[in-house]
Amino acid sequence: MRRKLLVGCSIAAGVSCITLGFLLSFTVYRPARSVMGDLDQLSKLRTMNDGVTNHEAFLTPMDGKLTSDQLSRFARVQSGIKVGLASDFTLLEERAQRLKGLTATKEGELRARRLGVRDAILAFRGLGPVLFRAKELQVNALNVEHFSVDEYRWVRENFYRSLGFSRTKVYFEDFAADLKSGKGMTAPSEEGLPPEPDGNRDLSAAYSDSVRSWFPFLVFGL
Repeated sequence: MRRKLLVGCSIAAGVSCITLGFLLSFTVYRPARSVMGDLDQLSKLRTMNDGVTNHEAFLTPMDGKLTSDQLSRFARVQSGIKVGLASDFTLLEERAQRLKGLTATKEGELRARRLGVRDAILAFRGLGPVLFRAKELQVNALNVEHFSVDEYRWVRENFYRSLGFSRTKVYFEDFAADLKSGKGMTAPSEEGLPPEPDGNRDLSAAYSDSVRSWFPFLVFGL
């Protein structure tokens, strides 16, 4: 009886292992292989910042206040990326929504849904060339607007924070480069940040209608 029980347990364990292996292959390994080329291309995005010509040290304002000039330049960068991407912007928008667990209804509204591991991985399939082009457009726009990388990121983060967004310090180019080099996946903490000055909210509100169209750039850190 005991031997039959052990044999039964062994069979059950074997079936469980086979099932788990199949699930991992279907949900992780196969999708991951299909996006390796894209991830390899995306890991090079951060090095493209070397093309930014403004290397001046950016000193964060003590009062944390944005200026209208900074926001105007920031808005032109964001709009320039969207215009430059042309039809590819639609793909970037769809993938950003997928990563955020959003799905569009027939009425055009966005609803939240649970995002699985497989869906998250497949969201990057074919996205390498699009994000590479978006980064090229961003670098060119930063040079036109005389932004350094540090100033641009500071303006970007404070703009979105002043409008109530979180995780504004997440940049996919940093994540992809760290992943390629073998570093762990860590998201910068935003705990302990001071509240946004009221002046920032007032200035940023002028661009609130554009935020939805810039949503993919928020998700991917552009």
